[in-house]
Amino acid sequence: MLERVTDRARKVFSLAHEHAKALGHGAVHTGHVVLGLGTEGDGVAANVLRFSHVDLNALAARVAVQALVPGEASEEMIALDSASLHAVQMLNHNYCGTEHLLFGICLLPSLSGASALTEVGASLEHLGDEILKLLGHFDLHYSSLLESFNP
Repeated sequence: MLERVTDRARKVFSLAHEHAKALGHGAVHTGHVVLGLGTEGDGVAANVLRFSHVDLNALAARVAVQALVPGEASEEMIALDSASLHAVQMLNHNYCGTEHLLFGICLLPSLSGASALTEVGASLEHLGDEILKLLGHFDLHYSSLLESFNP
């Protein structure tokens, strides 16, 4: 993705691997990344999920039934990479943090992570707008970044 991935984002990927292993899944997909974002604890994404009252236990139950074959999981992770990079570029950042990972998932509603979020009642648009607000981008909206994204 980028040369500069924050320590928290790296921790999220480590947690995603742990979640996949604990669930007996043979491959990591974006549902595991969402669980990693929620359980990381201190990053922008964890705060947005907490402030948005996303139930991590309900989320884990949804992800538990989302076992993907390795090829599908790899495609999801590549798509997440592209969407997160788009968020980085649109926000003029020079790093990839947890906020970019969550925003990337929100940009692609077909991802298993996005599906799990909506299945527990989260709005991808709301989450995206909350990320932007928390970062101080009051002039931007999720919908404008979504419209500019061409996967």
